[in-house]
Amino acid sequence: NGRGVWNYDFGMLPRRSAIHSVVGEPIDVPQMEKVTEDAVNKYHSLYVEGLKKLYSKHQAKHKAEGVELVIT
Repeated sequence: NGRGVWNYDFGMLPRRSAIHSVVGEPIDVPQMEKVTEDAVNKYHSLYVEGLKKLYSKHQAKHKAEGVELVIT
């Protein structure tokens, strides 16, 4: 059940839907000669926390209230 090139009732193309993008605070990562596992874990944690903050801040505006954010 999709849409066509010239019609919207039948076809193989996906239906149109809005795409919403949000941008969070930058994460300053210094250049390192040798990257350690601790450094990777530190910046990964900062990234995941930033994603969670963005999600909780914008979920109501984009009709995602009650939808749990799952990061694996």
